This record gives sequence, C-alpha cells and structure tokens, in this order.
Amino acid sequence: MRDLSTWLLSVVSDSYLLSGDYNGVTIQALMDHEKDHENLFVSISDLVKNNKIRLKFSGYCSFPHINRIGFLSVKEQLSLLKDFSIRNPDEYKIDLFIPGMKNSFKRYVPDSYPTFCCYPTESHLRDIVNLADFSNRPFDLALALGAPQLEFWSFDLKILEYYRNDPRYYYKNSDFEGSIYRKDEDNASQDDPTYLKTFGFSYDENKNRAVSVYLRYLKSLSAPDQVRWNLEKLSGDYHLHPDYFTRTLLGRCSPYMSICDAILNEIRIINQMSESVYNNILFKNNFHENGEYCRPERYGLLIRPTRNEFIEFIKLLDKILSDNIDKRFFKNMNIEIEREDIRSDGKIIVTPKGTITLLDEWVRTEFDREVKSWELWAKSIQTFRTIRKNRNKESHSIHDDAFDQKYIMEQRIILTDTHDAIRTLRIILESRIDTNSLDEMLLSSEIKIIPF
Repeated sequence: MRDLSTWLLSVVSDSYLLSGDYNGVTIQALMDHEKDHENLFVSISDLVKNNKIRLKFSGYCSFPHINRIGFLSVKEQLSLLKDFSIRNPDEYKIDLFIPGMKNSFKRYVPDSYPTFCCYPTESHLRDIVNLADFSNRPFDLALALGAPQLEFWSFDLKILEYYRNDPRYYYKNSDFEGSIYRKDEDNASQDDPTYLKTFGFSYDENKNRAVSVYLRYLKSLSAPDQVRWNLEKLSGDYHLHPDYFTRTLLGRCSPYMSICDAILNEIRIINQMSESVYNNILFKNNFHENGEYCRPERYGLLIRPTRNEFIEFIKLLDKILSDNIDKRFFKNMNIEIEREDIRSDGKIIVTPKGTITLLDEWVRTEFDREVKSWELWAKSIQTFRTIRKNRNKESHSIHDDAFDQKYIMEQRIILTDTHDAIRTLRIILESRIDTNSLDEMLLSSEIKIIPF
C-alpha cells in the first residue's frame, strides 16, 4: 500500500520538473487520481506545514498554473486550503493532465473555475534536482530550483551591445522595454532559441541603470546565450523601472513616457500646429507613422556610458532638431534666409542663415505681441545652439574613447533641457491657434515624463 504523502510529493515534484514550463499540478488532477479526497487534503496540509509543497489559489492570482511572483504565507495557504476542502466536490472535480502519469489527459478548464495548484518548495527541489542536468543553462536551473517565473535578474548594459551591433539580430529598445530576436530569411522568427520576447530596465539606489529580464524569458535563450548573459549578471539591490513594472506586472497602461519619445511627440505636435496655421510644417520629419514613433536608429538612452556613444548621441540629437528644421518654412514668413555682409573692400558677401538663427528670428518677429517675456525662449534657443556647438566641436577633433558614468548624467541633463526647449516652442505656437480644437495635440502637457 502506497504512502499518500510520499506519492503526492513525488507527483507534485515530477509534474513541476517535467511540465516543460515549470507548472504546478491542479487539485482537480490530483483528486482524479486519488479518490480518498479527505486524506488527500490532509496530506496536502501536512506537506505544506512540513515545507515540502506550496499552494497557489485561483482567487488570488490570475493564473495559478505558474509561480509568477511567489506564494502567500503558509498560514494563509492553510486557511484557504481548509475553505477549499469543504466545498462540494462537484464544483471542481475534473480530469486534468499530470506529466508522466498514465491515464491522464487534458481537458479545458474555464478561467473562472475554482482551483489551486501545488508546487514543490525550493528546499525540497534543492534536494532532488540534479545540477548536472542544467549544465550551461543557469536560468533553467533557477526555475528548476523553484524561483518565481517573474523574478527579474539585472545585467550590465553592455550585454545589449552584442545584439544591437550585430546585423543578424533585430533589436528594439524604447528606453523602458525592448525585445531581441534573430533575423532569418523570413525577416524574423520568434521560434528561434535566441529570441528574447521582452526585457526592461532597473536601477540601483544611485540611479545606475541595468537591463533586467524575467526568468520566464531568460530560460528561452539557448545554452550559449544563457552563459553569455549570466556572465554579465549584476549583484546588489535593483528596482524595476516604474513603467516596465506597471505594464508587465500590473497589466496596466502606464502614464509615463520616455523623455526621448516626449521630444519626438513635441515635434509631431508642432508640425500639426504649424500646418494648421501656416499650411506648412516646421520640421521635415515627424518621426511618427501609423500612430507610432519611428525612432531614428540608436536614438535613446545610452547603453554604455562611453565618450564615443555620447558624442554619437549628440550628433543624432542635432540632426533631429536643427538639421530637421525646414528652411522652406520661412520663405513666406518675411524672414530673410540669407545674410549680407560688406567686406572691408566693399564687396558684399552673401551667407545662408542657419536653421537655428532663422527659427529665433521668426519666433521673435511672429510672436512679438503674444510673448511677454523672452527669458524662457532665450534659454530654449541657447539649448539648440549648445547642441549644435558640441556636435561641431566633436566632429572636427580626434579623441580617445573613455568609459565614465558622468556621460549618463550629462545625457539626462541635455535631454531634459531639450524637452524644455522644444516644449517652450510648442507653447508659443499655441497662442496662435484655437486650443479647443487641439485637445488631442496638447495631451503631451499631461504626460508624465521620466528622464531615465
């Protein structure tokens, strides 16, 4: 005669390790194979008390079949188990599949069906898991040892460089989250073992940034990629970016916007305004298509705080701002697009005005009555000029690369100043239009901007 507790622990452990996705086994499946339901619940209770199994209940998580973020306290589990055990068995009796068990098959169970799932504890798994079975697969090993599937691990940002710089991979990064997968003849294959469905970012107490991935997605990496990522794993206390946390763990739309996207959003709104009032757009490129931002390649927060990356970012930011201003916009605005200078010998030199100068002259002329103080605009136009000056300076000099965390902070300052400048321009333009008809455009003023 079998020992019920021994059988139960074996079934729960085997189900977890053989399921392919580290799933718990439902009480319905256990009840179908053990007809003595009263003793089954007693054995479950004893195993919980003895730190051998843990329980997840459908009323307390959306999908109890995987261990997403851990378990309730033992006291709470036992209380819920007691309530569950006195239900009418007809409420929850149904056959379900148990991996490795004969005469077991799958049937559909509605999401609203009351159930709970049993899992082996981490301490029990440490006793039974053969570490050699997970050689070169550290993330699979972590899950096999009972780690929650939505536990995030943080890594050095340089791990992303491998994928960003390799044309064989498609790399997407929105500053809050991203994805990576290998390109193939069909453009993209989500079944490729190197595919990483999602990654986010986290920060330590000093706002040092790291890339973070949930174990559920890390385990999908191939063995070589798991080794590569594990070498860049960071220790210490890191916290998920609030936007990524809100989207992925709470399942809600986030009120936050990346400051990089916020700058592009202001450009889009300014173009809508200028076209509405002047039948022409101020910026050549909206960086917006089909309701989504079309980020220029490598436009975003720095992956590595190096001088070269920072310089390339400054160059790109200037292209998005000053180089993106369309000189044709000013032709019908009574603004001279060229400057005439008389040399000492009396000859006249004609020089094209730069886009920043044209923008400054147009704003000061066009909105002379509306703007009461030019202090904010002077600061804004100086931001444009500083970015252009830094771009020109670095483009005509030879320098060595350097790694320094200061570039992270310098980028944050420049992005904040840039957003303030472009937003000031948008606010000035608002004075010429019927704001009641532009509610959708003006949403950017309500968006919460995160500069990191």
